[in-house]
Amino acid sequence: MIVCNLENQSPFITKDSSTIRSILDRTNAPVRNQSLAEASVPAGAVTQLHRHRLSEELYFILDGSGEMTVDGDMRRVGPGDAVLIPPGAWHCIRAIEPLRFLCCCAPPYSHDDTEFPEGSAMAALLIATRNRHKTGEIAAMLGTAFRVEDLGSRPGFPEVEETGATFQENAILKAVGISKHAVAAGGGNLLVLADDSGLEVDALGGAPGVLSARYSGEGATDAKNLELLLLNLAGAEVRSARFRCAMAVAVAGELLAVFDGVCEGRIIDSPRGGGGFGYDPVFVPEGETLTFSELSPEIKNRMSHRARALEQTIEWLRTTPAPVASASSPCTSGRCRG
Repeated sequence: MIVCNLENQSPFITKDSSTIRSILDRTNAPVRNQSLAEASVPAGAVTQLHRHRLSEELYFILDGSGEMTVDGDMRRVGPGDAVLIPPGAWHCIRAIEPLRFLCCCAPPYSHDDTEFPEGSAMAALLIATRNRHKTGEIAAMLGTAFRVEDLGSRPGFPEVEETGATFQENAILKAVGISKHAVAAGGGNLLVLADDSGLEVDALGGAPGVLSARYSGEGATDAKNLELLLLNLAGAEVRSARFRCAMAVAVAGELLAVFDGVCEGRIIDSPRGGGGFGYDPVFVPEGETLTFSELSPEIKNRMSHRARALEQTIEWLRTTPAPVASASSPCTSGRCRG
């Protein structure tokens, strides 16, 4: 993927072919006689994964911000950025803020040249969160299976209060509540995936647990939570801990399935690494020497608590009659797993 910023070209509003050619020349993009289209993506939504087998494609970001993924390589993009997509590369865009862009496609472009993932009708899957980090992780792990969006693209949807005593109870509350609201809002039988996850530290009796995101009280932030955790663990010899995730799937207010994932590890004395979020900088998974923040997203997404819960969820989705929207009696045939 080639990404470069085109200075003084934003906002870009003209569709004049000579101006387009000038842009292509400045990016050294070998795209000529292109078709041209303007498109937009609402915040939190992800475009359908696709590729052109023979054609090159150039994206020019007009305004907003997002993440462009090309064959698994993800880059942040914003106004003035141009992204060259080589022939045969699978690609999609996730909008962090409402995103508007121009797309130029070179010959021999045709609709017949465009492919979508085999066996995927790209059913919509709404993630019941406004945490873009969490949505990004889930979308990356789902790959080509679904068209993923989150509550960032649906500002009218409510926040569901997490009053459960366990991760599983909170995940169920969110999945059922948001899927019920989707029907009321005219969204039909929208498939909703909700999760609740957090850190359990043995020396703290399982805390912060379901309060992981609010551990430091009102106005909690990742930094404040991390600081309090290390303060409470000062001098503790037992450092064993685990990340736990519960995932619930619901349609039209009916619970369909629940899955759990656990990643064992330990808490170190001080933060390390610049990736991830939450407690990732102090958590070293079992069998590793690096923290979640130091590990690459690809490695983390293979071993994390969320990955383990999602793996079960994906397998269930693949083997359940599409798109589970009949919402018959919930949690039948062993679909709910503790």
